[in-house]
Amino acid sequence: MTPKHAGPAPPIGPPTGRSPDPERPDAPVRADSAPANNRSLVVVSNRLPFTAERRPEGTRFRRSAGGLVAALEPVLAQRGGVWVGWTGAAREDGAGDAAGGALPAATDHVSYRAVPLTAHEIALYYAGFANRTIWPLFHYFVGHTQIDGATWRAYERVNERFAHVAAEASDDEALV
Repeated sequence: MTPKHAGPAPPIGPPTGRSPDPERPDAPVRADSAPANNRSLVVVSNRLPFTAERRPEGTRFRRSAGGLVAALEPVLAQRGGVWVGWTGAAREDGAGDAAGGALPAATDHVSYRAVPLTAHEIALYYAGFANRTIWPLFHYFVGHTQIDGATWRAYERVNERFAHVAAEASDDEALV
C-alpha cells in the first residue's frame, strides 16, 4: 500500500529565516544550501586529525585513523575551515601542550586549533566521564555506567575550554 501525503514532504534541515507560507508563518524553513556553502566550517572533536609526537629533531605529526577523520578531513580540505581538538599528548604544565604548541602548518584551506590537556584532565574527563559514564550509557550498558562528581566537573571544565577555542576560531556565520 502506498502512503498518501497531503503535499510535499516537510523540509529537512534546521529552521532558518521566515516561512514563505503566509498561512503558516511559524513553519520550519529548510536551510538554503547556497549560503551554507559560503559559510566557514569549524569541526570540533576530542582529537585533532593527527597525533603530535615531540622528538629531538622536532615535532612529528601522524594522521589519525578512524571514521571521523576519514569522513570529515576531505570535506574540510575541500571547503576550508578549522579543526579544533586535542593533540593526543598531555601537557606537563600550565603553558602549551606536550608538542610544544606546534601544529601542522595551515594550508590555504585548513588550520588547526589545539585544546591542551594535562594528564590529570585526561584521566578525569576522557578516561573517567567519557569512557566510564557516557560510552556505556549511550551503548545500552547501563549497568556498567559509573557516575561521580569529580569526573563530571572535569568533563564540564574541559568542554567549556573546547567551546571557548571553537568560539575563537568561528565567525558569526560559521557552521560548527
